[in-house]
Amino acid sequence: MTFDESLSTGPLFATWEGWSPRPDRRLVLFSVQPKPAMLAQTEVPKSERDTMSDQLRRRGVRIGSYAPLNDLFWCVDDQGFVLWSMARIEAEGKHGDLHLADGRDVKGAQVKSVTSFVEDDRVHRGVRLALADGSNVVVAEEEDLAETLDPGYNVDNLTIDAAWADYLGRALAEWFGKPHVNEVP
Repeated sequence: MTFDESLSTGPLFATWEGWSPRPDRRLVLFSVQPKPAMLAQTEVPKSERDTMSDQLRRRGVRIGSYAPLNDLFWCVDDQGFVLWSMARIEAEGKHGDLHLADGRDVKGAQVKSVTSFVEDDRVHRGVRLALADGSNVVVAEEEDLAETLDPGYNVDNLTIDAAWADYLGRALAEWFGKPHVNEVP
């Protein structure tokens, strides 16, 4: 199915590749019902990104970011915040409050900051909320064993592999209107 043919299905979500060494960026189209599925992708020159985004929004397509290394994609728009994995909605926010897939609810007033983290073992990474009561709530995380398996793995590899946490953390902090703390090297 081509990218244009995929636009006739729905509901849809489009994501711009978060980082790329190429001048063009990949635009990926997902169906989000009943569970997320990648439908199509295309390369879009930088000069055409805004026009493409506007056209998609007029068709009712939500637009966000995608972390292909761990299959997470998210959106901050006038409908709120949503974080999907390829299995389900992991977190959904409306009116400043966040509902997590495990059933927990976090009120925006409880959140002091959003932290993108890499633990000292360099294996555990993610995004967590620091709450006013001193506790933390992890919104998204991964355990990537590359550090333990590759003797040549270094901080440059780690920065690239964990960049998704920085991008997601920034988006979530922006949505909450709270500070973002980046602990990703």
